[in-house]
Amino acid sequence: HDAYLFMKRNIALNRVSNIIPMEGDASEAVKDLPQADRVIMNLPQIAYRFLDVALSKTKKGGIVHMHKIMGREESDCVVALIIDDMNSRGLACEVVDKRELKTYSPSASVYVLDIRRL
Repeated sequence: HDAYLFMKRNIALNRVSNIIPMEGDASEAVKDLPQADRVIMNLPQIAYRFLDVALSKTKKGGIVHMHKIMGREESDCVVALIIDDMNSRGLACEVVDKRELKTYSPSASVYVLDIRRL
């Protein structure tokens, strides 16, 4: 709940009007929304579980910004598996950017993926 309040405050402080703040189960909350230009999925432990929902609500050419915990040695392989999985579900996409955000453990980091819907 605090994150939602801070998001609303940030929107007001930055005088932004084209953002819809939402709180709740994302897989349910997005059902009645129009297609988005950008979707932010910043819960690295479980965001991938909802990537199909996020991509289905993203305009072609739009970006899903997803955080994911991955082993440093296997991150390229994991990213390839993610894209193959989404493509096999009819959600054509590509990773346009992958960045290591922060260390999670001695062998893993939190990564940020920008995934473009094709």
